[in-house]
Amino acid sequence: MRKPLLFCVAALFVLAVGFAIGRYGPASTLSSGVASNEPEKTNDVLYWVAPMDPNYRRDEPGKSPMGMDLVPVYANAAGREPGQVK
Repeated sequence: MRKPLLFCVAALFVLAVGFAIGRYGPASTLSSGVASNEPEKTNDVLYWVAPMDPNYRRDEPGKSPMGMDLVPVYANAAGREPGQVK
């Protein structure tokens, strides 16, 4: 009587873990249809900005006054307003 119950509990646990890994696992398995943070390879970098101060612009990569890496602004993103999603 105890072995079938133990087997059922173990099987349900394995199914729950498998579901959780499939649902919330690595993002690489959910790559289809999900927007990427990587820009397209054909875009040209217009300038580089500080991540916390978009008014701090430079022509080449480097560090911001706060010591953070500058972020590239690409040609296809130039016409967008802040917060606008493509």
